[in-house]
Amino acid sequence: MVSEIMENEQVIASIQQSLVAQKKNLSSLWQTLQNELEAINTRDGDKLESTAKEKLIILEEISKIDKKLSDFSLNKFKKILPNIDDDIKNINEQLTNCKQQNDINTHAAHQTQVAVKKVTEILLGSIKSITYDKKGLSQSGNLLGKSIKA
Repeated sequence: MVSEIMENEQVIASIQQSLVAQKKNLSSLWQTLQNELEAINTRDGDKLESTAKEKLIILEEISKIDKKLSDFSLNKFKKILPNIDDDIKNINEQLTNCKQQNDINTHAAHQTQVAVKKVTEILLGSIKSITYDKKGLSQSGNLLGKSIKA
């Protein structure tokens, strides 16, 4: 009986530590996602690379803790840990916010990629580059070099 109580106390302590660690990891992930968005917006490749590595490390840690928590039957500890439902709800909200921010970052990265591609096409004189002549008719082709006498 005594060993069972001690084992339950160890399990409870482990659950509590895991929940606290998960909250910290999700807060770190949120900050990393904010840094990632800033790197995308400023087109800072080095910062983007470092935030991507940081994000992977945090996601691995979140995954480990998630696996650890899934090994416990958390429902049987609800009487002993009355705040467990609130903790889990808070963690799920943090996770949802991180997923939404990641979607925003993905969209921003895609938009940046599209903008860079368009500028590249214009600079390289892609046939997709469109301009208008004196009569207002559209023309495509290389913008530089046409009718320039300078």
